[in-house]
Amino acid sequence: MRASLDDVVTRFNGRHRDLVGTFRRHAREVADRLDPARDLSESRMLLLGAVFTNEYAIEGAAFCNPSMVAHPDQTGTPLGSLRFVMSVRGIGEGHRSSIGFRTGVVDGAGDVTIDDPAPFASVGTVVPTLLNGAVMRRELGRLRGAGEAADYVLDALGDRFTRTDLDEQLDKLQTHRRTRGHAAETISLIRTIAERTYGIEFADDSVLSERVLYPAMSAEAAGMEDARFVRFVDDDGSVTFYASYTAYSGSQISQQLLETEDFRLFTSTPMVGPAAADKGLALFPRRIRGRFAAMCRSDRESNSIAYSDHPFEWTDSVRCQRPVRAWEALQLGNCGPPIETEAVSVRCVPTASARFCSISRIRHGFSVSFAGRC
Repeated sequence: MRASLDDVVTRFNGRHRDLVGTFRRHAREVADRLDPARDLSESRMLLLGAVFTNEYAIEGAAFCNPSMVAHPDQTGTPLGSLRFVMSVRGIGEGHRSSIGFRTGVVDGAGDVTIDDPAPFASVGTVVPTLLNGAVMRRELGRLRGAGEAADYVLDALGDRFTRTDLDEQLDKLQTHRRTRGHAAETISLIRTIAERTYGIEFADDSVLSERVLYPAMSAEAAGMEDARFVRFVDDDGSVTFYASYTAYSGSQISQQLLETEDFRLFTSTPMVGPAAADKGLALFPRRIRGRFAAMCRSDRESNSIAYSDHPFEWTDSVRCQRPVRAWEALQLGNCGPPIETEAVSVRCVPTASARFCSISRIRHGFSVSFAGRC
């Protein structure tokens, strides 16, 4: 038994962080199915954990869709250079996508050096985080689950609340289900939406290039796709890294928003509203006239701009680019978040087929702009 365990550890230990600890954890998960009268040795328990451990190639099918932002820690970066974080989409076995990271430096001449990645990958630990009442109400409305039963639950919770608070209120609704219509359906819907808000925490001693955001809920069970990271600077100067991404359940897609300050602790929250209905929403790097702004493709074929007071709720949008070429017939997309430039003008120049625009905001001598057809 010990020889079999040593053979497994010898062959796989260099490919995983704390392989023996993983075997031990997996053994504990199946221990309740064992005969309690039998006392198994440590080697047998670890080998049992190994049997129930599956090695998965997170980049086995493809490695694509990068998104780059300035690294939150520029310590030791040479003058004139910039250290960056690049997110990547790893498409693994079974075509399931996850979000990974690489780091590197762009020097003063524009040359890019990418650091060697860590030799193994680690997924984080799911941790509780606060739920958003407005987001839940908006999504309940879209799913036609809003009503008296939903109000009974959410009116008692306020704007932000814990999962424990929500569960207590749902238990109360359960006891009054005979007097409140559609109580069972409402409870199920609310739990489904609540599952889409979660936190992920990585170990302090893990390096950024080994951290992998892997599907952690049913709405993204088939993949986390096309993260669009942006370094967002708020009006008070605080910096938050946001990334909109597509959660794919295997049959349905939805938009989620990642939020982090250090790339060690992340939260994921649903992005709701008509403007967040399809893939491709990308945040601007700061507020515009006091509001969040985003490029979106809510009608599945055109680029639009949406504004919101909160980064999770997106209602109305204004189309700024529509298909005019044969190769644009299926749909357009923004590719990545808008980049801030020095442009300071707003102009529309008529042409024979369309008007070409640079849409900008004039303030403090710089602007947020992009080019496209009106």
